[in-house]
Amino acid sequence: MTLPQLAFSQSQDAPTRLFAVARSLAHLLRNGGMINRQSLKRTMTQAFGEDDAAGAWSMRDAYDALETAQVLHLADPQSPLLAGTPDDIFQRLRQFERALPTQTYRSEKQVDLQQFSTPISLAWLAAMAARCRSDDILLEPSAGTGMLAVHGARAGARLLLNEQDSARADLLSRSLGQIVTGHDAEHIQDLLTTEQLPTLVLINPPFSRSTGRGIDRHAGARHLRGALASLAHGGRCVAIMPTSFSPEGSAALSYNIVAELVPPRVEITILGRPYAKHGTGIDVRLLVFDKGWVGEPERHVAGDLEAALALVLAIPDRLDLQPPPLVPPPAVAVLSARPVINIPAKSLFAPMGVQRLAPPSRVAAVANDARPITYMVREEPLAPGETVGIYSAWRPARIAIDGVSRHPDDLVESIAMASVFLPVPRYQPLLQDRAVRALSEAQLETIIYAGEAHARDLVGCFSANLAGDRLIEDRDGKLYRTGFFIADGTGVGKGREAAGIILDQWNRANRRAIWISIADLIEDARRDWTALGGLAIDIQPISNFPLGTSITMESGIIFLTYAALRSARHDTASRLQQLLDWTGEDFAGVIVFDESHAMAHAGGTESDFGKAQGSEQGLAGVRLQNALPRARILYMSATGAARPDNLSYAVRLGLWGPGTAFATRDMFMKAMEEGGIAALEVVCRDLKAMGLYTARALSFAGVEYEPLEHALTPDQISIYDAYADSWSIIHRGLRDVLGEIGIVDRISGKTQNARARGSALSAFESAKLRFFSSLLVSLKMPSLIKAIEQELALDNAVLVQLASTGEAIMDRRLSELSAQERAMMDIQVSPKETLIDYLKNGFPVRQMRVFRADDGAMRAEPMTDAQGNPVLCRQAIAARDELIEELCALPAIPTALDALIAHFGTDRVAEITGRSRRIVTDTTGGQKVERRGARANLFEVQAFQDGRKSIAAFSLAGSTGRSMHSDRGCSSAHKRRAHFLLELGFRILSAVQGFGRSHRTNQLTPPVYRPLTTDCRGERRFLSTIIRGLEALGALTRGQRQTGSQNLFDPSDNLESDYARDALVQWFHLLYEGKLRSVSLADFQDITGLELCDEGGGCWNACRPFTAGSTASWRCGSRPRIASSRNFWGWSRTASRPRAQPARLTWASRRSAPTKWNFCLTGSCAQIL
Repeated sequence: MTLPQLAFSQSQDAPTRLFAVARSLAHLLRNGGMINRQSLKRTMTQAFGEDDAAGAWSMRDAYDALETAQVLHLADPQSPLLAGTPDDIFQRLRQFERALPTQTYRSEKQVDLQQFSTPISLAWLAAMAARCRSDDILLEPSAGTGMLAVHGARAGARLLLNEQDSARADLLSRSLGQIVTGHDAEHIQDLLTTEQLPTLVLINPPFSRSTGRGIDRHAGARHLRGALASLAHGGRCVAIMPTSFSPEGSAALSYNIVAELVPPRVEITILGRPYAKHGTGIDVRLLVFDKGWVGEPERHVAGDLEAALALVLAIPDRLDLQPPPLVPPPAVAVLSARPVINIPAKSLFAPMGVQRLAPPSRVAAVANDARPITYMVREEPLAPGETVGIYSAWRPARIAIDGVSRHPDDLVESIAMASVFLPVPRYQPLLQDRAVRALSEAQLETIIYAGEAHARDLVGCFSANLAGDRLIEDRDGKLYRTGFFIADGTGVGKGREAAGIILDQWNRANRRAIWISIADLIEDARRDWTALGGLAIDIQPISNFPLGTSITMESGIIFLTYAALRSARHDTASRLQQLLDWTGEDFAGVIVFDESHAMAHAGGTESDFGKAQGSEQGLAGVRLQNALPRARILYMSATGAARPDNLSYAVRLGLWGPGTAFATRDMFMKAMEEGGIAALEVVCRDLKAMGLYTARALSFAGVEYEPLEHALTPDQISIYDAYADSWSIIHRGLRDVLGEIGIVDRISGKTQNARARGSALSAFESAKLRFFSSLLVSLKMPSLIKAIEQELALDNAVLVQLASTGEAIMDRRLSELSAQERAMMDIQVSPKETLIDYLKNGFPVRQMRVFRADDGAMRAEPMTDAQGNPVLCRQAIAARDELIEELCALPAIPTALDALIAHFGTDRVAEITGRSRRIVTDTTGGQKVERRGARANLFEVQAFQDGRKSIAAFSLAGSTGRSMHSDRGCSSAHKRRAHFLLELGFRILSAVQGFGRSHRTNQLTPPVYRPLTTDCRGERRFLSTIIRGLEALGALTRGQRQTGSQNLFDPSDNLESDYARDALVQWFHLLYEGKLRSVSLADFQDITGLELCDEGGGCWNACRPFTAGSTASWRCGSRPRIASSRNFWGWSRTASRPRAQPARLTWASRRSAPTKWNFCLTGSCAQIL
């Protein structure tokens, strides 16, 4: 019979009255009295003043009081029930239990929480199996009324009691005089606040009910596993579990999950309905676990409790409480220490001798002798220039300007762009003669067409939305001026073109302009402005005007960075508003978005994980454009976008809206995604045809290309393999931890928080890729150093292109040093720190709370304790710390930049990076921290160009806009530049920007590009990312996909092409069918983490384009050992080559060969003399 829970509230002293009933019943039992259901009801009615029909109490409360009375009776040291031999005690307990009333009434709460306390005889058997001692710390996670815990109290153990039901917890606390917690026992290991782990656990969990999940047939196993996880090594756990919890039972899965953590030592199946007096007829299993014991469990079956007594008494004694043995770290090859080379190192800031500077030349203000630029329009445009490969020589096809100088170097266009002619212009810029002399015909053509574009308006009228980031078509709105995009490559002179466009408007009385770029380029802007006759003082940084104040400059050019544009203060003051206050709503001046690709993702991005919000600086740039409809917008970037959605900032090009094929920006982006690279090529050519776009590049004629492959030594292979094994261990540990913390249900395998799982796996794969990229770069250093020395012997100047400097790792290492350690500093920044940093900061350790959502599905969310603090999973933390300890034994390899400086010294290496400090070796061989000032990169570039330093190591952060080519005006012009592409990274735009540091206009000799690779075939994966992005970039910026890579790379290295995808699918099927000798399906899935089989065993994942084209190459590219990597990539690279690849000519020629061009046909290269 089940009594419904009544909604009446009990009086405040109800718990006290209920415990008074328990004490009264215990007194009766001690005196040998008998208790039946009628006497129990009378006692309750007397205590509460009314019967259970009035709702003051229920029979469930009466049974809890009766159980508490038994606990009080057993806790009495003089209790006759527990005197004598085990046989005598057991017989008295059995006789005592038979005399108690049967619990025939159940409440809804009891059923929901499965509150079936352990009968007194079975509880005593469990306690006997536990062998409780006075020095024990006893944990009972589901303590109920204390039927199990009371035996620990009698033995003198320290008790850790937990019970979620508040009424039962109150009775337990009063009866045993202990604090009782109310945690979810499934996570008891993480919620215990005690520093000491329990040495003994007695547990009778709910078998099929869970706090968060409701009905859950694995609930008992979850509670048991949590208790075992909290148990100290050598401790004992005695559990009462259902008969299905066995290797052959229906809960075999959960049994095996528990046994993986701690195997049971003894299993006794007890038949005969031992729970009959507590209202249920189930049989149970008594399991004994000794943490640290290994072996096959003893399994017994007892027909009843009497038969179980002898089996319990025969249970082996407990283990000694000893810490687990330490496992020695794996042996790895250790590199011999590099001998300390005492090279006199010159400080960057040391005095360099007094030099008398020549007085500056007086520069006059912009003169007023500006005149309109006249030119002749060709009704029939000139045909494209000489075509070689995928490029055509550029020449002004539509106009001819008299008296203008040619560009210092030859320019080219892609064939696709050269086939499209600009429209006939009518605009005449207003420029001074000095400015005209400083500009080439290519630059003047751009100024003319920019003015022509700015003379038009977009179709329709618009008003900005409330947020200011979108334009809405509005009949009563405003006209918006059309913008212009300069996509010229390095060497064309985009800065001078921008200065000329500003000067044209300056001469037309629009003497306010805004120049937005990245950091450190204000000097470049001033150089270009003064070259046309302006004053350097005309360009002022916005930092001269504090945030929240007005810009007091009457006329001039405000220079600011994209970071400054997005900056705001808590009181709503922002740089954007400061600019708008200065310009006014009717502003018609020029706004230059230099390096406009920095506004990428202005419209947000959409992926399989959902839609991400737009970038703040991209949105700030869009809001500035939308707030000033009459402004003349100029976009400038040689790498305008590597993805079509990055064009969302170009709102003034008329790519969408009225008069176009796309009503909204989202429709345009969707069409570009669906159309692929071909659609991007069309957009680029159409923009040129409308006169809104120009994209020329410096010719690569004379540029040489000499790849360098480093063959890994046996010692390096051993190091690589050791790290690959470590990452495989971390991956397996990550999968276990996801189950431990509840992101994935350990028993069913179902994901309970897809976002958290995706985030954890993404962080793992990202850290893994960064690590192996850095490791391979460091392993290349012996070949790089040797090649640099050869170039220096040829009297060449050397550039080394990097994507990372290790500054973040260095800063963390320095912050961990004490003052004494800093004084005797000896640290080495290594790629290994990337791995350890991931474990410390990215490895998931936050415990999750499971609950049932409204749709009935199980979900998980981060867990907090009663004080609102995050709950951390102790097992996850222990696994993480163990991994860190093992990794510390692996050899450390210095980062590439540090190794380069250590070998050649700071007096020969010009570091042009974003590092604010670095560790250098002084004259005594010791280490010291050297700070780099804000202008350090400028000085280093100058030292390299002057020839005082022969090597320049640069990254994007420090080199954007810098010229390091053999400029005819510098002292080192006679030295040819050998440009080593050591590390391209994953940012396509950064890689392309780096190419332009050594190949620029006005150069005496073109550079030689030397890409560095290793014979580790997994490195193809890193190269593939760059090539795929360069194809899209070439389509967007040059109107032809092949132009993005400047033909420095083989297209067959693109592992995300259709050919590569087909090859990978074939390889997957061969793997699935067991036809590969190099690796088995199980080993491949374990190494890469890819799941290629569905629940039915079919090969379902092999045909997924995303997996085949991207994910597989990610995971196969880094984690396998060298031998496995070579097997996989050797096959896939051969199979991914197209059967019929069209012939192509490249501008770059092989070095040290008497050739002019390279000719590639069907994957093989032939030389043309």
